[in-house]
Amino acid sequence: MPVRDAQDGEVIEAGIIYIAQPDLHLVASDDGLLHLLSSNKVNRMRPSVDTLFKSVAIHYGRRAVAVILTGSGRDGAAGLAAIKLAGGTTIAQDPDLSQFRWMPKAAVATGCVDYILPLGSIGLELERIEANLSVNADKHER
Repeated sequence: MPVRDAQDGEVIEAGIIYIAQPDLHLVASDDGLLHLLSSNKVNRMRPSVDTLFKSVAIHYGRRAVAVILTGSGRDGAAGLAAIKLAGGTTIAQDPDLSQFRWMPKAAVATGCVDYILPLGSIGLELERIEANLSVNADKHER
């Protein structure tokens, strides 16, 4: 799957992995665009994964996929839970196989993680999920 830095005002495309830019929150809006914000830090972080995931949960619900990888702190756990509660799919890197296990461990502790996977398996799972979402979208368009 292609990975790129998110740009303010960019149209969200299916199958693309967007990366937040340094010192800016990345959020999704209901008009299908990405926005970069310099608002207050969340969890002492900017960008904050929670900020992004909560906006995605609100606007994309069951079509959303959240992934928490190795990292320190708890950022992302609440946002991941919001995506799960909105019907989305959630993945955490296996904390026992992570260089910094605190972020995936916090995500797993929410009880909202669908898949706990080693890093090398996450990409394949994302491709499977994306293909399944595309098939289900095609069925609904008919």
